[in-house]
Amino acid sequence: MSVWSVVSGVGFAMSAVNEMTVTESGGGQRAAAVVEDLSRAKRRVWKNVVVISVAFLFNFNAFQGLSRLQSTLNRVEGDAV
Repeated sequence: MSVWSVVSGVGFAMSAVNEMTVTESGGGQRAAAVVEDLSRAKRRVWKNVVVISVAFLFNFNAFQGLSRLQSTLNRVEGDAV
């Protein structure tokens, strides 16, 4: 699932909430269901952002650690960066 489909799904849910009227039969229940789906979609988007951010953090830290290790090991041979 792409980020765009999630964002467009959230936009669709928000427009559905705006278009609903309470005078419809069961409109209040439908509105509650759409609001619940909207909050679930927002939670999923935030979870994905946090997961990608943490993965990037670990990847960057590993790269920096290995480059420092390489620099330390190569200092003996005179190839330190």
